[in-house]
Amino acid sequence: MDEKKKIKPMPLLLKLLLIALAVLVVAEIFFTGQSKPYSSVGFAMDTVVEQQWYGPKAEKFGQASLSAMEKLEAEYSLYVEDSVVWRLNEQAGKDPTAVSDEAFSFLQRSAALCGQSQGRFDITIAPLVLAWGITTEAPRVPPQKELDILVGLVDWRDILFYPETAEVQLARKGQKIDLGGLAKGYACDLLRDMAEEYKVTGGYVMVGSSVLVIGEKPQGEPFRFGIQDPRGARGQSIGTLTMGKAGNAAGAFDVFSTSGDYERFFTDENGTYHHIFDPATGRPAQTDIASVVIVGRDGLMTEFYSTYLFMGGSADLPDPAVEEYGYIAITADKVVYCSDNLRESFELKSDFYRMAS
Repeated sequence: MDEKKKIKPMPLLLKLLLIALAVLVVAEIFFTGQSKPYSSVGFAMDTVVEQQWYGPKAEKFGQASLSAMEKLEAEYSLYVEDSVVWRLNEQAGKDPTAVSDEAFSFLQRSAALCGQSQGRFDITIAPLVLAWGITTEAPRVPPQKELDILVGLVDWRDILFYPETAEVQLARKGQKIDLGGLAKGYACDLLRDMAEEYKVTGGYVMVGSSVLVIGEKPQGEPFRFGIQDPRGARGQSIGTLTMGKAGNAAGAFDVFSTSGDYERFFTDENGTYHHIFDPATGRPAQTDIASVVIVGRDGLMTEFYSTYLFMGGSADLPDPAVEEYGYIAITADKVVYCSDNLRESFELKSDFYRMAS
């Protein structure tokens, strides 16, 4: 196959709207007016990618990073024909699929996280994702009989790994993998490594709901980001998160990821349905948390834990599993839970929310 074909791309109008919103209000970044950064807004991995970098090779890095994310999408997207994930899904219940060492490692680590989550998170969720179609132009609520069948296909333990040949297989026909819940954090980890090669001195990249921050601004000021109000207009924040050495008492946290019920959803006459599914029910997860931000040093893990804590609800806070990370969890009734190690980095500014006691 000469070129890779996208099966279900995000509608063009929605792409343009998201890019416009990113340019205007996605983050609250306060610049010093010194040493203008390289800035760009693009689209990759089915989301808006916003970048601002400082350094002698900032523009080259920005271009290289966008290319790297486009490559990741071609490799791991559920919707790109001939991607690693697409080939695995096509061969489900048939034959093992040979993959690169990098893909083998990514898939193996992703499966291990499913086990760690004890059922909350499962990368074989794709049959449900496709059935609901929440990110498509024609979302729907599948009938219960259909959900019962699809839930039976969701089981990360059916991902078989063959290290000797670097092959991977789904055990049963109809099973499908979706790495969309991890890929953007994974991209942040890749870009962190690339930044050293390009001598980046500071900046950030927003890959949808995951953000990588490197260093500080030229005058030593940290970067500050608005935390989205899950019940407000896009770009409306409840407060700010300071990233970088000068503003983070927990140390050099450099990446954060967000999961929320407001990010991708649809509404019909019976209710509103978000895109984070419970593998046990086949339906959008029921939780009192509207949004959760996880801050850490590993993008794959921050993206994983943002989903994990979102599904667990506020009753699980503080969760010992994330003690090496920081979190800001916002409930539907407008209570904000903040981990102790982010108390000096997060500032609540909205009068409509209150900090948990």
